Amino acid sequence: MSDASTLILLQKVILLDSLVKNFDFIISEEVCKEAVVHGKTKKFSDSYQIENKINQNLIKIKKIKDKKGVNKIINEFGIAEGEAEAITLFLQEKADVLAIDDHKSINVCKVYKIPFMTALTFVLDSHSRKIIEKNEAKEMIKNLAIYGRYKDELIYKALNYLLVSVTTRLGLENLEYIKKVSKMFNLDKSTAFRDILQKGVREDKKEKALELYIKGKFSIGQAARFADMHIGEFFVFIWSKGIESNLTLEDFNESLKHAKALT
Repeated sequence: MSDASTLILLQKVILLDSLVKNFDFIISEEVCKEAVVHGKTKKFSDSYQIENKINQNLIKIKKIKDKKGVNKIINEFGIAEGEAEAITLFLQEKADVLAIDDHKSINVCKVYKIPFMTALTFVLDSHSRKIIEKNEAKEMIKNLAIYGRYKDELIYKALNYLLVSVTTRLGLENLEYIKKVSKMFNLDKSTAFRDILQKGVREDKKEKALELYIKGKFSIGQAARFADMHIGEFFVFIWSKGIESNLTLEDFNESLKHAKALT
């Protein structure tokens, strides 16, 4: 079970290719619309790759039976329709875990006692299950630092978790690797990318959507919709602005517990 943002992130780091072969992935119609339909209008390769998995029945789309339940979650917690459908579908299908990367939506999961995992947690869990190799996991964490805009402390913890689980200690080579990851937020590179990206994203609606997301009034899905952007495009937008994901260390730690409970 997944919302659109995590589905997109898992595809961006190519982990989704392995996950759909090992687990049942179910999404709602609205999540499909956000991840595939809207993305294809922007020519996002992720959207076409996700659609291909749907066509191969590797990702299943299911209808929401309780539309009132979706509206209740939207009204009570102020999250977007796709995220509300993902939560409602999880309850409907009695799934094992919900893939989600938005702090506002994770708070709803906590209310409903729904076990959740982030894209970052899926990387660590996939390595522990021997679905991917250590070097693959490292590279995926490195890419998630870019695409998911995770805070530095989450990236460091994920790398530590990965490395300690394998070696039980951090060697000099691994410490150097962590330093290199931190340099991915190099100001010169970020500024260069921002200059290119901002040529098309300076409209007032996008700036306001970003402001509301930073203040916690919008989830990632709501902000993207308000800005008339695909979720994947909005991830790139907040990266260009140097804004980090609203996912907290507490969210990440709790998602690790859920991952362990599944093993």
